[in-house]
Amino acid sequence: MKFFKKWAGIIFTLAIFALSLHSLSRQLEQIHLEDILAEFSRVGYTGVFYSLLAVIGSFIALTFVDYIAFFHLTKELGYKKIALASIAGYGVSYNLGFSAITGSAVRYRLLNKDGLDGNNLTIALARLFIFFWLSAGIVFGVALLLGSSGIEKSGLITSTISKSVGLTSILLVLMSLAFFYFKKRKMVIAGIRIRAPRVPESLIAICFGFLDWSCAAFALYILLPELSISYPHFLCLFVIAQISGLISHVPGGLGVFETVILSELGGSKHHIAAMMSALIV
Repeated sequence: MKFFKKWAGIIFTLAIFALSLHSLSRQLEQIHLEDILAEFSRVGYTGVFYSLLAVIGSFIALTFVDYIAFFHLTKELGYKKIALASIAGYGVSYNLGFSAITGSAVRYRLLNKDGLDGNNLTIALARLFIFFWLSAGIVFGVALLLGSSGIEKSGLITSTISKSVGLTSILLVLMSLAFFYFKKRKMVIAGIRIRAPRVPESLIAICFGFLDWSCAAFALYILLPELSISYPHFLCLFVIAQISGLISHVPGGLGVFETVILSELGGSKHHIAAMMSALIV
């Protein structure tokens, strides 16, 4: 049983990675490297500049989410130290995957000398985990509500279903906040007892998380060729692609994220080449 648990995750990750690469290769079979390189000139410096600003905005928002998760654990941790560890941790985990290991190790290495021990790190990571899913639920719900008409035109689901799922997602987040409000006892996560996040700090974290998701999606959206879908529709797709890559545990979501994006947005040879150049940028 222990042997199975040890290798099940690895086998699952490799299987998802292989399937994603197979699907991606089929979508790109008519695309050549020259086609992708030719599209780089289309993006232009203006698009890259706005995309860069969005990326910076995303990382700044993430530093505040980390600050909310860490600030009460030790008095020696100020915003600057937490922000530095946050940017380094997310930078490593986004590229290597396995964020629970890679990003955590970087944060611990940078913050340990300032009084952060293993227990406090686990508590902060548990709070980050909670904040991540709360903000993802809100972003997903709002995107489905605002982009319902565009999603219906794409033929995926009807506008009614889109709005229903969006409202359900937001309702689940509100129910979680209500649980935090009435939860007086501490929760146990990975053997560590932590108190439920307070509603005010959860709301602030959700706002910064919403900003993070929105900026990250816009950083890619601004680089894509002219599409017939709205930004809320793309934001919804972006959340699904990101979570798919995260769940797969494939390093950096390589292949998984691109497959989800291209499966929905892929069209002509020109559009696919343009979208691949944007994804590379």
